[in-house]
Amino acid sequence: MIEQSDEALVRELGKQLTMVVAPKEAPHFDEIVDDHLEEADAGDSDHPLGFGSEIMEIVSYALYDVAKKVVAYLLVAAAQTAKDITKDVLKKELKPKLERWIASIITKQPVKIPPPVALSAEQITHLLAEVDRSLTQKRIKAATRLRVKECLMTALQP
Repeated sequence: MIEQSDEALVRELGKQLTMVVAPKEAPHFDEIVDDHLEEADAGDSDHPLGFGSEIMEIVSYALYDVAKKVVAYLLVAAAQTAKDITKDVLKKELKPKLERWIASIITKQPVKIPPPVALSAEQITHLLAEVDRSLTQKRIKAATRLRVKECLMTALQP
């Protein structure tokens, strides 16, 4: 579970994924996510936005949920590899690395920044399956799901 203090990391990763997958939506990421969270609290499950007669697929809210899963997974993986370090110290060490890694996803820096926690191929596969399951439950199109998974796969490779 993501703590409130990790919300900035989650939002930044969600924004980066949105810039890759749905760049036209990226400037409105926070607004879309905030609306989605308010709707979830109110019990409203209707997500499509209609402009005239056209309904657009809005993926920001789904990418926010994906970002929560990825950040939580990386924090747990880091904790498992460093059991002798307290959680607070670990998070203090990991947050700057997570921030640099998240920023590198969209900037495509000449030198790839490795993920803050080295994941095995099996862990990456498991995480991407969770991401796909989450996006499928939110009825995100297959092509969009594939782009998200490809982006994360590239970013998570050591």
